[in-house]
Amino acid sequence: MIVDAHVHLYTADSCCMFGNHEQEELVLRARENGIDRIVVSSLGQETYLPYPSVDEIYEANSDVLALMKRFPEYVYGLGYINPRNANWREELLRCIGEGMIGIKLWISARASDPLVFPVVEECISSRVIVLQHSSLNNRGNLQDESTPFDVACLGRRYSEADIIMAHAGGNQQAGLKAIADLPNVYTDVSGGYPERGIVEKAVSLLGAKRIIFGSDAPGRSYAVQLAKVSSSQIGTRDKKLILGDNFMELLNDDRF
Repeated sequence: MIVDAHVHLYTADSCCMFGNHEQEELVLRARENGIDRIVVSSLGQETYLPYPSVDEIYEANSDVLALMKRFPEYVYGLGYINPRNANWREELLRCIGEGMIGIKLWISARASDPLVFPVVEECISSRVIVLQHSSLNNRGNLQDESTPFDVACLGRRYSEADIIMAHAGGNQQAGLKAIADLPNVYTDVSGGYPERGIVEKAVSLLGAKRIIFGSDAPGRSYAVQLAKVSSSQIGTRDKKLILGDNFMELLNDDRF
């Protein structure tokens, strides 16, 4: 089984050609590429929203829930949460109650910000996963954008939390080293170009069981991102773990 653990809904300003069928295309294109499940979140209807309002969060998550209901055998959902919104807990519990398997945290607050701590505590209580955006940008991160070191801080504080650090930290050398000693923190390899050696480096630092396949579609191509793993110089068993087995074990599907 192949699971893409990092997919977003199209937005109004996305470069796409599918008219009113954009969200359906996420599933159809995944299936064409041999992907059996996609894990979807929305960061906003019109564009990606760094500090979404209560209403914008509700709309975004409702769009994911609609896709889940349309394709229940193919789509898992993550609820987009803004810890700065007073009703974050209500929204998180709505998402989980309607079948989502975890939450997506983007750039409304750093992972090391105390605002995030009660959100993660609720995820631990609800036994769901946390997908946390992370990056180390050459020109500096945005104000509330998490670095891998922020993710490591969160993972160290909450050893019982299941956290996926997105994009291998944005800078694989520093990002993977930051979480190397934290067995509860996984990484996905979504986004970026399929540079030679990325997956091999991740396996050497973390071991294959802490690496999860993700594409960051539709901003990235399913096929190109799959090539990161399929063309890597690692064993067949390790590729199988990364492409789906690790996520399904983390998900512990009998909870849902």
